[in-house]
Amino acid sequence: MTYRRGTDLLIEILPQLCCHHEDVEVLIVGDGIKRKVLERIIEIYHLHNKVKLLGIISNHEKLL
Repeated sequence: MTYRRGTDLLIEILPQLCCHHEDVEVLIVGDGIKRKVLERIIEIYHLHNKVKLLGIISNHEKLL
């Protein structure tokens, strides 16, 4: 989760996306310096039921 991966854009639009689309579910794979910011956004906007931070997953898990 870095700037070059678009994480800053995601942080900016995530609350609006979840608010305007009730049936949206966001799965975020990976880890990095922006994870704490994403966790805070999820907490502030009560997005626990819509946004899941999966962390780092192995190639085997990606296939499942």
